[in-house]
Amino acid sequence: CLLLMGVAGPSLPVSLLLFLFLFLPFIVGRSASSVVPLSPKASGQPRFGHALLSEFLLAKGYTNLNHGSFGSTPFRVLEAERHYSNRMERRPDRWFRHDLKPMYDDVRTMIASLVGAQREDLVLVPNASTGVNSVLRSLLPTLQPRDRILFFDEAYIMVKQTLTYLQDMTGAQKVMLNITYPTSNEALVSAVKQALQQPPEPGQGPFRIACFSHISSTPSLILPIKELTHVCHQHGVPVLVDAAHSLGQIPLDVTFGLHNDDQPEFVISNGHKWLFSPKGSAFLWVRRDAHKRVHPTVISYAYGQGMVKEFDWMGTNDYSAYLAMADAIKFRQWLGGDARIMSYIHRLAVWSGHRLAEMWNTETLVDDDMIGSMVNVRLPTTDRAWITELPTRLQQTYDTWVPVFEVQDKLYVRVSAQVFNEPSDYEKLGQWVLTILSSPSRATCEALPLSPASASIVQEECSLNQHPEGPAPPVRSQNWK
Repeated sequence: CLLLMGVAGPSLPVSLLLFLFLFLPFIVGRSASSVVPLSPKASGQPRFGHALLSEFLLAKGYTNLNHGSFGSTPFRVLEAERHYSNRMERRPDRWFRHDLKPMYDDVRTMIASLVGAQREDLVLVPNASTGVNSVLRSLLPTLQPRDRILFFDEAYIMVKQTLTYLQDMTGAQKVMLNITYPTSNEALVSAVKQALQQPPEPGQGPFRIACFSHISSTPSLILPIKELTHVCHQHGVPVLVDAAHSLGQIPLDVTFGLHNDDQPEFVISNGHKWLFSPKGSAFLWVRRDAHKRVHPTVISYAYGQGMVKEFDWMGTNDYSAYLAMADAIKFRQWLGGDARIMSYIHRLAVWSGHRLAEMWNTETLVDDDMIGSMVNVRLPTTDRAWITELPTRLQQTYDTWVPVFEVQDKLYVRVSAQVFNEPSDYEKLGQWVLTILSSPSRATCEALPLSPASASIVQEECSLNQHPEGPAPPVRSQNWK
């Protein structure tokens, strides 16, 4: 300002004009950039771990170890979503009649490129539940009472309930295959092959569709979709892939390396879980020859004009979450790209699984190559009361939450890994669980089969008769490589 005053002399208005001329572009530019991710710093890529917590709106002190349920959206992506929503509210007619459609199609192009698809085969939906319902409920006019639908017991509850709805409406029969652990890709493919080859019993019709998770929820494991799809198509059975957890967690190619008619007919995935996009953003991909089989759950004016147009407009809504998927992709590029992100969260999940199993003297459920960034670790107790009580106690006392579930009479937790996590988060979880399980009101020290190091923690807890919500004694950390 002093420099400008010297140039302009005693004239304050002239100085002010010079100041605005020189610096206003930088001020406006900074404001505009707030709705899109920043470019990588010259010093290198952002550091993963707690240093990235400042990029998210997670509450201070909250340890997010359950990214798999709802995801976490970076604040920059949320600002972008708000930016689009504000544009809609400023000029609604211009937004819905002119501005929205090109931006919406650009996002479809970006997502299609990301998953090895053509834009003409991909539509946006609010979530995987909407996509799955769109596909399965489109079967209602053609399903017969004796028709069968094939799926594994690990299928998400939403999928199972939708299949129950189809059964109630049409009389179609559900055929559920139970997975026995430990398992392998070969065992899963063999189970499907055996079910398809077995002659139908009296009163049973053909299999009309098979529904498979790409990455299941609880327990979490990656299924061999390529091989499962190929086996089903050998028997003339269409395939729906519930890839709700895949986009952003592991590389996703909707063709799964298969050619033309051997590709799955339908693939659905969320953006909000692992891609960092806002809640209410997902995609449905439909193989070209199956377009006419699928209609959205909400029928609007474009009915009969083709799959893409029918899904493009399902009534007046805020489409900002869809548009912000582009900003989520840019944010991932700022982080260093998919390969760097996926490598970190997978390695951290694997490490945390083994570390928690060591602390609890238990084991993980499946091999490391069958998980992405969610790992299942057995708890050192078989008391089923902990299925609901342990997550509640963790939330109330330590401000974290993990799902607890039962597999073959054993209890497991599913723990997620994300770029803002680091090893200390899982060390703390291990200690917290030991403290809660050692509560005299729930278990005794003698009932817990623990390693010597962990047993000493529990023994100290019981001997001092501390309040169950008290702080956990420290466990010596191990280096994470």
